[in-house]
Amino acid sequence: MDMRGLSVFISDIRKSTTKEEEQSKVEKELAKIRGKFKNGGALKGYDRKKYICKLLYIYMLGYEIEFGHIEAVNLLASPNYSEKHMGYLACSLLLNENHEMVTLITQCMKNDLNSKNPNDQCLALTAIANIGGKEQAEALAHDVQKLLISNETKLTVRKKAALTLLNLHRKYPESLPPDSWSEKVIALINGRDLGVITSVMSLILGLAEKNPEAYQDAVSKTARLLMKLVLNREYSTSYLYYKIAAPWLQVKAFQLLQYYPVPEDKAIYDSIIQAIEKVIQIAKKSKETTSKSVSQINAAHSVLFEAMNLAIHYDSSKTILVTACSMLTKYLKDRETNLRYLALDTLSRMAYSQFDEVLATIRKEQDTILLALKDPDISIRRRALDLLYSMCNRDNAGEIVGELLNYLPLSDYAIREELVLKIAILAEKFSVDLTWYVDVVLNLISQAGDFVADDIWHRVIQIVTNKGEELQKYTAQTVFSAVSSPAAHETCVKISGYIFGEFGDLIADNPQTDAFSQYELILSKFNLCSTTTKCHLFNSLMKLYNLYPDNQGLRDNIKDVFEKHTNSFDAELQQRSAEYLALINTGDEDLIQAVMDNMPMYPERDSQVIKRLMEKEAAKKRGATGGVNIAAQAANMGKQKKEQRDTTGFNFDDVSNEGVAIEDEHLQVKIKTEYHGCKGRLILLYGNKTTNPLTQFKVHILVPKELEAQISKVPPMISPKTQVQQYVDLVAKGPFSQLTDLDLYFEANRRYYRFNIKLPIVPHKFVEPLVIQGAENFFKQWHAIGKEQEVQKIFPCTPVYSDVNACAKVLSEGFRLAILTGIDNPSNIVAAGSFFYDPVGKVNVLLRLEYNAPKQAYRLTVKAQDATIAQQVFNYILQELTSQ
Repeated sequence: MDMRGLSVFISDIRKSTTKEEEQSKVEKELAKIRGKFKNGGALKGYDRKKYICKLLYIYMLGYEIEFGHIEAVNLLASPNYSEKHMGYLACSLLLNENHEMVTLITQCMKNDLNSKNPNDQCLALTAIANIGGKEQAEALAHDVQKLLISNETKLTVRKKAALTLLNLHRKYPESLPPDSWSEKVIALINGRDLGVITSVMSLILGLAEKNPEAYQDAVSKTARLLMKLVLNREYSTSYLYYKIAAPWLQVKAFQLLQYYPVPEDKAIYDSIIQAIEKVIQIAKKSKETTSKSVSQINAAHSVLFEAMNLAIHYDSSKTILVTACSMLTKYLKDRETNLRYLALDTLSRMAYSQFDEVLATIRKEQDTILLALKDPDISIRRRALDLLYSMCNRDNAGEIVGELLNYLPLSDYAIREELVLKIAILAEKFSVDLTWYVDVVLNLISQAGDFVADDIWHRVIQIVTNKGEELQKYTAQTVFSAVSSPAAHETCVKISGYIFGEFGDLIADNPQTDAFSQYELILSKFNLCSTTTKCHLFNSLMKLYNLYPDNQGLRDNIKDVFEKHTNSFDAELQQRSAEYLALINTGDEDLIQAVMDNMPMYPERDSQVIKRLMEKEAAKKRGATGGVNIAAQAANMGKQKKEQRDTTGFNFDDVSNEGVAIEDEHLQVKIKTEYHGCKGRLILLYGNKTTNPLTQFKVHILVPKELEAQISKVPPMISPKTQVQQYVDLVAKGPFSQLTDLDLYFEANRRYYRFNIKLPIVPHKFVEPLVIQGAENFFKQWHAIGKEQEVQKIFPCTPVYSDVNACAKVLSEGFRLAILTGIDNPSNIVAAGSFFYDPVGKVNVLLRLEYNAPKQAYRLTVKAQDATIAQQVFNYILQELTSQ
């Protein structure tokens, strides 16, 4: 199409030396074209095309086009192909789905789709795919479908029809309901033309992403397609790309299979496995060949890595995974950066295989992976870090954590926070001795304190508080040494304040770390800290005041500090000083003891550090295509985002019978419970919140040996917006203290997720109310239980349970105890229950909750015929009554 006037205009525009000169020429030409269109009746088709082309060129230069649309529509309706072609081109560029002119061209498009001219059909399909408004989707989708499935349609048209439908589906999924249409589009996989099949496979991938169940039958046909391409070599040589048969089609076929679980039909499964094995062999030969064709190697690797993704997804063939793993470890030393990146990324996911041999193969290359941390390319360093995190276990945790600590000072600031998080998680997860974990975290703080999140040192506090006096004493001594350094980081000061306040008395016998030394150390760091840390240290000083009632000199010094800050310019410090002074000035040692008593043990909940890593990984992946969430798929490490309460532990408290245990953007897990004597039932409701399927869905529940459990199975796939149930029937065989683990694994959008939580199966759920008549009978049983089976603690009232009636209600309804009246002072609570276990055993549990109104405090005493039951029931009741 030779248009001399257009060529002259373009040449003239290019000669412009300034923006103003170009704009002047454009405005002059626009005025000329506008004048010509006003006398449109005299315009020939050639001239109309020429002027439309000029408008398109001006539009491509970035200028707004406010006229000429109706001329473009007229060209589109022309029976002349060249004019129709120009009309479609102009409409595709100038119109969008919300333009008022779209209504005018929809009928013309429909006519062209239904014509027998393949050129007109192709023009219409291209325009529909580009404009693709809702109105067009509703009006034309059916016509496009007919073109795709009709045997009379030309192959080129069918390919365009498939891609047009894919574009419409992405924007308006409701325009292509699955119903009977799914069977017809799946049947096209059996076609002969690989070009059409490639386009159809793209369409099915898009459709199956939203509604996989409707396209389940595509699995068997895709398996046969892979057999034909990879094993039987049944294809036209025109689709042989550097000795690889239709590589793009193979990639799409492997991707489609990843939407579905392992096929139950052994023949189909075997054919897929054979195809994967053959792809690995072909890739090996391509790598070993003397040919240096980059295109051939890239084609082979594109198919190889997608086949490996499917093998990882299935995780069912040890031979293939070990072979693939061995091949990938060789790629770790390749000079090609992209290949090293893909190898590290794939191995990171492969490390979670159920087969130990796979991890063992990866671990042989540990030195090479550590070396990759020093690669000049930061993307390689990130993937190497992910792989080290994935492959870590108890056997190599010490070595890997040590190497990561050595690498920490040399690491980029861009990945340092993530590196710190992963070191902290690995140290906690795989520590044989928790003193090592404490040392690692303190090392992290000393090397990269600015990158240590509050969640990390909070977690240290939780573990130390819960794990006994030996660890508490070691931590206190170690923290004292660490914070004594002139360069001690503020985070280390925070830890020292808490540890000294809670466990400082454990090291007070040593003259070098006595109470006054702890006080002086805290005070020496005080003026160097932020207001938040100063508030922590004020609390620590008040704790020290309470810990050492006989050390009047220390107490006077602490009181002087508070008095000094009663006039502080900082309102928070001033208020705390005044409140602590008021508490001291009461002179009531019992009240001070009750208020400043040691913190109770923290409930067994999952690490906030892991959640923080999950959030960082999710932020990195959000909006990206492909890839996996490394943190989320870590065994027993993947956790979901924190909501208002801790959703990875019991999102409902231990006294409730139902609630939400897990919730993130993909999945919600609800739990309902019911108990009768020694028997109980949990109903787990797994709900898919997304519009995509959750595949490879697996649940493993590990109960304590004292519980007998019958656990129903769950399906391997949860469809979009649906819910499945799992039943856990329990029988208590004796007193127990361990919690029940739930390990849940699934795949969503080709990313892997794993959650590990504790289920609310606790001893008091197996308790039934025990009614004891009369004070004499009660106290007879009470005194018959020895001191070794008694647990007691004094604690202050909380706003939630400041009323005795509220306490009685939760003990009755939540802890299943009988409230006994007429036994004790009316302001106290006396309760009893029986823990039942099979076949005919029971353990009586007795409780007294004494209320001290002047001091606003309770004294809780629990006795039971079994010390384990006494301690467990006491812990959960104390946790509930001290909750805010």
